[in-house]
Amino acid sequence: MLMVFRGICTVLWLLSLSLGVNGGPWPYTHRLDTSLPPDEHDDGMPNLFIDWMRGSIAHDTSGEFAKVFVNGTIPSNIQSYLTLQRYVAHNNLAHNSTHLTRAIPQPENMSVAEEATALFSHLNYLLDPTCITDKSQFWYRQPDGRCNWLKAGQSHIGSTGYPRSRDWGQTMYADGISKPREGPNPREVSNAFFKRKARLHYDHTPLMLGLVEFIMHDVTYSADSTTEYIDVPIPAGDPAYDSEGYGNATFRVWRTLTAAGSGTSPSNPREHANEATGWLDCSSLYGSTPEVVDALREHVNGKLKYQLGKDGLEYLPFNRDGLPMRTRPGVDIHDLFLGGDVRTNEDWILLSVHTLFLREHNRLCNLLVNKHPDWDDERIYQTVKLLVSAKLALIGNAYQMAYWTDSMPWPREDGFPLYRAMYGDSVVSIHPANAYPWPLVTRNDRPTVISAEMSIVYRFHEFIISQFPIKDERNTTIEERDLFSTAFDSKNFLHIGADSILRGMLASDIPNFKSGVDEAFRSAGRYRGSPFDIVTWSIVHEREQGLPTFNKYYEGYAQQTPTPAVHVKIRKTFEDFSTDPEMVAHLRRLYKTPDDVDLVVGVQLEEELFPGTTMPVSALIPSLFSLFGVGNSDRFSPGFAVMRCILVDKPWNCRPSNALEELLWVPKPTELFPNARWFDAFWMKELDLQAHGTNLLWRMITENSGVKCIQRNPLFPFDPETNPILCELTKAKTTLPWITILSRVVAALAVAQVIIPWLRRPRNTPPTNWGVFIIGCGQQLQKDPKGFLIQQAQKYGYSATFGIRLLGSLVYYICPTPVDIGMMMNDEPRASSHAILKRAQFGAVVGRSNFAQDLHASVVRRWLETEQARVLPAMADVVSRTVDDWLDKYPLKNSNDISGSMTHLVAYVMSRVSIGRIGFDDPELIEAFIGLNTDAGIVYQVSNLLPSFMACIFSNIKVHNNYATIKTKILPVIRQRRKLKTGSGDNKNADDLLRFFLDATDEDTRVAELVAAVLVGGLVDVSVAVTNGLYDIAGVPGLQEDILSGAPPGEFVADRTSISQWDKLRSAVLETLRLSACAFGPVREIMVNDFKVGSDPQLILPKGSGVAASQYLVHYDDKIYPNANEYVYNRFTGENNVAMGSAQYLTFGLPPHTCPGRFFAIQMTAIALNAIFNMYEVQLCDPVPPGDRYMYSISVAPMPRKPLALKITKRF
Repeated sequence: MLMVFRGICTVLWLLSLSLGVNGGPWPYTHRLDTSLPPDEHDDGMPNLFIDWMRGSIAHDTSGEFAKVFVNGTIPSNIQSYLTLQRYVAHNNLAHNSTHLTRAIPQPENMSVAEEATALFSHLNYLLDPTCITDKSQFWYRQPDGRCNWLKAGQSHIGSTGYPRSRDWGQTMYADGISKPREGPNPREVSNAFFKRKARLHYDHTPLMLGLVEFIMHDVTYSADSTTEYIDVPIPAGDPAYDSEGYGNATFRVWRTLTAAGSGTSPSNPREHANEATGWLDCSSLYGSTPEVVDALREHVNGKLKYQLGKDGLEYLPFNRDGLPMRTRPGVDIHDLFLGGDVRTNEDWILLSVHTLFLREHNRLCNLLVNKHPDWDDERIYQTVKLLVSAKLALIGNAYQMAYWTDSMPWPREDGFPLYRAMYGDSVVSIHPANAYPWPLVTRNDRPTVISAEMSIVYRFHEFIISQFPIKDERNTTIEERDLFSTAFDSKNFLHIGADSILRGMLASDIPNFKSGVDEAFRSAGRYRGSPFDIVTWSIVHEREQGLPTFNKYYEGYAQQTPTPAVHVKIRKTFEDFSTDPEMVAHLRRLYKTPDDVDLVVGVQLEEELFPGTTMPVSALIPSLFSLFGVGNSDRFSPGFAVMRCILVDKPWNCRPSNALEELLWVPKPTELFPNARWFDAFWMKELDLQAHGTNLLWRMITENSGVKCIQRNPLFPFDPETNPILCELTKAKTTLPWITILSRVVAALAVAQVIIPWLRRPRNTPPTNWGVFIIGCGQQLQKDPKGFLIQQAQKYGYSATFGIRLLGSLVYYICPTPVDIGMMMNDEPRASSHAILKRAQFGAVVGRSNFAQDLHASVVRRWLETEQARVLPAMADVVSRTVDDWLDKYPLKNSNDISGSMTHLVAYVMSRVSIGRIGFDDPELIEAFIGLNTDAGIVYQVSNLLPSFMACIFSNIKVHNNYATIKTKILPVIRQRRKLKTGSGDNKNADDLLRFFLDATDEDTRVAELVAAVLVGGLVDVSVAVTNGLYDIAGVPGLQEDILSGAPPGEFVADRTSISQWDKLRSAVLETLRLSACAFGPVREIMVNDFKVGSDPQLILPKGSGVAASQYLVHYDDKIYPNANEYVYNRFTGENNVAMGSAQYLTFGLPPHTCPGRFFAIQMTAIALNAIFNMYEVQLCDPVPPGDRYMYSISVAPMPRKPLALKITKRF
């Protein structure tokens, strides 16, 4: 096995983690708390989406939902998408059944328009020709928002450049055309009703403030006029702006730019164009114009441009091209971040949200590239854009839940209780099982888009905080930062880092309604170059845009159809607005009549909460209801995407109408139903639909930042009972000077170790790729071991040994042919395996005394190799019974990645084989074995880069915890068995390996280390072999029945072919192992100065270098194995026995170090597979994708297969 050689920084990072050096990762450990959000891709978590579908069938009066499933129901025990697929109606038809509508073959060479007409025939209106000439126009979101609504002549709805809608079609201009509505002085109104008197606590974090700001920028933006303005007199004696009482100061508020062609007459009053799209499409991230969209794109693998901060994480790029961005005097727009919206840099809380969405986009691009390597940049970008906007919609749904209280009377899981509360029992169809378009959110047969009223009311300026803490990785406050001072300060945002800002946001709270607006924003001195009051600006814009007053707006609301159940009282007197005498007095002083009170003022004074929420009723209606209507009017809504092939089409004839639907509905064709599709479990879980999206914010932060310890719902402050954190701070370790000194010494030694040997490069060696100065080729090799190997073989020839420099002058020479591999065999003094293992600190894993005496190998070699004929049959029976026992305890289920289950199965069986019947199944012991195996991999990877004494310290620390658990658990068993050995009983009839370990040493601790060594030595190989074998055999139709053995396990012959029923399965296992070849290995260290290459004695391998065979190049050589790329399960039957331990079959190494437990490993793998296939029918859910089937690395052998979705059905 070739050890991984990583960079010095990796070594120091791991070392500092172990020793507690400052600068390491945030020191938290995950809590074992069932209330915490689980892994989104964990098949064991509850699936609330399936529960919701189960309930929706009962509420679906049309019966369309019920038609999808057998007997019109979903069984109560179903929790996975793969299992649910078995209950879809068409999967349960007899071959001659005809009662389901099957796919009607589409005519060949359909035009795009014809395809679109077929896909959207259920809409029952003509499609706009401009949206169906090019498939991308309706398949993806358009940057400007066009063609979301496809109706002919209306495809511009929600797009940029068109007027905002009005909730109830109301305009109130002084002249009926464009003159601003009259009203009292806006600054006086601000001073009277919006001044912060007392900061009322609101149980939410500033993240909600940032999310509100991001959403508002996503859906609404109107440019200011450059010629029209309104001067607002500042009252004489205003304490902030006219303290001397001169009475000559003013605010200058620029009017909103008028929409072209409007404002000509009372029948054509002034309107205002929305320069953002009116959809929740993340246009504030992506941009709404071709110029901005292009400037933000990397044009590689679908990614957005980014720059790396000093924390190594992605940040928005700087605005190098000088695109228009809002700024303030003294800040060059080139020094601001470039975002999709001109307001991107307005404060650090908003920038933190932008940063998270940028990273989320690029993270999803990586996922999609991995799953679809054949997709081009455009397809990846557009598909991920739909995914990110779907996540924003789901986060918005979870965000509205932040306002609900325990008194919310309606079912809340699907996010629809506000509408249920709004309409009460009068509308029974309010649930998300609706096809697009949903009539309840269409007005006059037009979709809901962001309204002019929402753009004013949905600002919630009272939530603005005056300051927030900046916190380091240990949650210590570094400083308190004024939010106002962060405006347009992008460089310091990058310097401090998003992590420190996010920690501060999540550790704070925000003011509640009725708190008033923070004076930093209400009396802001100079903002963008002039005096500023955020409330004055809102009032002026409400009036100059002709928005209705409070009473006028709610008169229109009351006239809706159906009539709302939640009533908002029309204020007939000033006392109807407030019970506070001071506020009533201000109303009387400023306004002539109650009908004159501005909309934002009436909302500010509201004292009644919307039922079941913490929001004033009159604030919620024009804000969240409008936002909710937008989300459910969106053709690309995730809710409609998951319902497309339930309510529009059916799963057996599913025709996606956009790229999001195509991603969520994966093809599952059958002979009768070639258009069949079903939910793609991976992407459904990636959207967190199984939890209704409630974990998305938590995941977005923890998956896209260094902040790993946050409360379950980041919109609420931490609470140990209702909102626990996912992890806890460990006890802070004292940072002692000697640790700092030691880390610096390690760094100096490591640097010297790589630089000094560089100066002494050897001569007369095979051709070598020296890579980059000092660091060599290690990074390339680690990134793509197989690809790099093939590239080098093509460069130097497949028949010639070549070198790869890994670090400094450390070179490994790769032997691609049996003739050169042969020189590594049976020559330990010259080409040493022991030296490689010693350098890799193998002794820390198997016990240093055991390693020094080679005790671990000699015991296993004697009993499982030399004495195999006597021992293996008995072990076979134990393995068979234990596998059956595990399968009874932990039945297999449909899975997208079964490797974890197989690892636990193998650990369970090997624990039983190693220590016997008592205590082997202790869950903590099993986890400790698996953990030690993981620790071992890290030890092997890192130790080669450290001086030997430091490598020893590091490795001992790394394995300590799991070793301590193992010894605590099994030492009592060892002592008890030793008593039996010396007492009346003996161990001759014991059916485990512990009896042999007890004979090998009198020291109980060394026995425990032998047990651990056997577990670690076999756990990876056997678990990977079982997993890969499961995939390989299931991939050959009919093979699992043909290959099963009914013979007793004890008849298994591991070391040769036989006439046993087991022979086919043995061959299949060996073939699986052949195909699972690693890129490099086995490895030896050259111990002499004159080690010559077998094929060319003129070439010398220098002392201290490594020499490695290439399993991959040998095992995939057609001259050695005909059709080497194919899985030929009977390749090693009859006369064609495998040449284990030779230069032609390298899986188990080379003599004298051929794996001593190889025969047991083959036997155990075969028996486990036989038991699984006897109990279950295993089917691959999807065809095996082309290209690499393995996850190649240079630290593991054999190579694990890439996960495949399995349908697992019990046979009896």
